[in-house]
Amino acid sequence: MIENNQGSITSDDNVCIRSRCHFTMTVITFYLCAIVLRKHDNYRKDTRRIRPAYMQN
Repeated sequence: MIENNQGSITSDDNVCIRSRCHFTMTVITFYLCAIVLRKHDNYRKDTRRIRPAYMQN
């Protein structure tokens, strides 16, 4: 009975660790996507600034 209880506790800890890892991975991927989208928006703004200069030349 004691061994079974310890086994259940360790399995619950593993589940908690897996859920935490999954949560952190989703948060990290979300931040990375946000950073990439911000850089992409900045790139679009730069291209908009550059295009009128080329049109003037």
